[in-house]
Amino acid sequence: MMRRSYFLLLSALGVATLLPCFWAPQAVAGQSDRGKNPTKDLVGLEMAPLAKMPLGTPSLNIDLLNCDFLLVHEKRSDIEVRANYPRHWRCQSNGLVRQTDIARCYPGFYHTSNGNNLLGMGTVPAPLPAEQFCINITGQGIYMGGKKMPVERRLSRPESVGFDMNESGMYLDGHRLRPMNIKGSDLEVDTVKILLPEDFQGCLHLTWKGYLPAKMDFWSGGNCRLLISGRGEFDIGKINSEADVVVDSGGRLRVHEFKPAFNECRIKSMNGGQLTLDKVECSSMYMESHGVARIDLRQGDIGTLKAVAAGESRIHLGAGQAEGKPALSLGRCELNLGDKSEAMVVSCRVSSLKIESKPGTRAHVSGLIDQFQTEGKECGAIEVLRERQLQGQD
Repeated sequence: MMRRSYFLLLSALGVATLLPCFWAPQAVAGQSDRGKNPTKDLVGLEMAPLAKMPLGTPSLNIDLLNCDFLLVHEKRSDIEVRANYPRHWRCQSNGLVRQTDIARCYPGFYHTSNGNNLLGMGTVPAPLPAEQFCINITGQGIYMGGKKMPVERRLSRPESVGFDMNESGMYLDGHRLRPMNIKGSDLEVDTVKILLPEDFQGCLHLTWKGYLPAKMDFWSGGNCRLLISGRGEFDIGKINSEADVVVDSGGRLRVHEFKPAFNECRIKSMNGGQLTLDKVECSSMYMESHGVARIDLRQGDIGTLKAVAAGESRIHLGAGQAEGKPALSLGRCELNLGDKSEAMVVSCRVSSLKIESKPGTRAHVSGLIDQFQTEGKECGAIEVLRERQLQGQD
């Protein structure tokens, strides 16, 4: 059974805003990966090699429960998997990487070999109820659930005053915060790293259920199938392969650049999932949102887009203008809205926009629209603030 965990992932850029999950800067892979030897973090456990697989492995099948996950490409001739708790993993030479157990971590501070600082309730329930468990960062120290967090006696950063943080840890007046060392608990959260050759062409089938940070630099191999259901944000730099993406059960996925290799893809967000694509370029896209879910397409160029929304889900197309130009360019766009769903088409250039709505739904349209059509005997609320042309509206 998977243990629930709650962590605050703090960014080295500051903690003015404390978010449930925020990606901390990674240490450069070449600095932390010392050749083929096990790597040791300044605070955490050794990252021991779990398995090696050939370059020609047809697919990677990765099943993650709850771990600090990092997948990166580098100049190498094989695939290598590393983890801090080898006994928590099952790996096979055919590409299987499966997490079978979760570290038992009490509330506290944990710094991982992937360069992340984690401060939170851990994988073992806190002594206080969740609504009473709070984290306070003050000039006198960091308090968790009213208890002051321990720091090292040694002065590690003499020049540091107040609160400071980087890829080596978290500091108060130059003293590094100590990981929790409670009897019966593990020393740190599960951490895994997968190193891939830059020219790997196999497929990726990945299932993610965790609350900890997860990051991939890019994926340009074969078909990329993602099922994201963990509440820790899954961050991907770029996908330019055939892709099928599902975000479920409150999962959070962010892709900074999305360019499907075959120029068509299917994406889905449901049951509280949040899917954000910062920049999209493809000829055809089909997407669905259900339940209290959300899909954001912020910028880019899409030839044909068909979207279906139900429940109380939201679809948001476009996000602000760059130098006075529309952020998102769409050729043919069809939106089918049901239940109490909502769609926003903001700062978009659309050649042909068709909205099918029902009572209880809402659509907000603002941009350059060449052709606009609505359908439905009893339409929902459709608000058009600005359009270039308005043709065929019923």
